[in-house]
Amino acid sequence: MSYLINPYMVEAESCLLWSQTTGTLDNGQNTNSRGWSIGIDSGNVNIGKTLTQFSLWLYTNNASISQALVFGVWASANHTQTPSSAFTGSLTNNNQLSGSFVEYEFTGSHTLALNDRIGITWNGSLSYIIQNQIANGVSITPNTSFWIWINSSSAWHNYGTTNVQNTNAYQC
Repeated sequence: MSYLINPYMVEAESCLLWSQTTGTLDNGQNTNSRGWSIGIDSGNVNIGKTLTQFSLWLYTNNASISQALVFGVWASANHTQTPSSAFTGSLTNNNQLSGSFVEYEFTGSHTLALNDRIGITWNGSLSYIIQNQIANGVSITPNTSFWIWINSSSAWHNYGTTNVQNTNAYQC
């Protein structure tokens, strides 16, 4: 006999890799950045698990700009703007963003490894994308770091552990 009222709730919770959903910092309009991601650092309990879905909280302060957005996972050796594993969702362009934070979900598949990065990039002109982050040690997701794609050097840079993206990540 099962005493579960809604067995799907238990299944969804068991699929959760991490949930970082309380943000204190908006970060956008840096003319040098063309993307953000959360990095998997040494000791992260999710190394070896398969990420199948993640979410980000995003908005724009200039929806008139049309700028293609790319979502996914960048493997540790991948320092390009093209993800090693692309993830898809309903959001594909800056002009689809609203003027306030909305959670967007993306699906795909990638087995997480040390120094992988999960997030978003865009190319070309500044697209006025604002993301929600955790700042200055407030409930930081364990063993993760914040990475920014820097256009001027055409590479990902680790900006450390004091800021991370608000994300939910799932393995099913």
